[in-house]
Amino acid sequence: MSRWDDFEAKVGSTIVDALAGAAPVDTGQLAESHSWRDQGEHRLEAISTDDRGPIALFVIGGTQPHPIDPVNAKALHWIGPEGDVFAMHVDHPGTSANPYNQDAWESVRDEVVTEFKQIVGVGSALALVNPWRNRSLGDGSAAPSDTVDALDGG
Repeated sequence: MSRWDDFEAKVGSTIVDALAGAAPVDTGQLAESHSWRDQGEHRLEAISTDDRGPIALFVIGGTQPHPIDPVNAKALHWIGPEGDVFAMHVDHPGTSANPYNQDAWESVRDEVVTEFKQIVGVGSALALVNPWRNRSLGDGSAAPSDTVDALDGG
């Protein structure tokens, strides 16, 4: 097993737990859908495998106002404050972005960086990329602090 494999085994579940803890909770399905996988070539990916679709992307990025029409049913159905609601069409107002993935990263950043330095060690660099924005995690920009260069041990 390589040092990278050891690092993934150590921090993969840490990152997933942070994502689950930071995800907004309605049914809990989004929080429970997070997992990590080895993408090869020293890439660890934390993902949401929610069977309802790319819910994490919609939550993180928000949505514009949009129509909702039934596709595989005759009517839409949900449970509102007063019970069952049925409709043939809904104009959804959209949702605000909730970058819970960034909050999750910030909550475990120091721990992951420390593990990286201890396990992978000097002579390596750790770059954390947000696939939704193609920018570094953290403050949403490609800040130098989002890359850990362990060449000098710092």
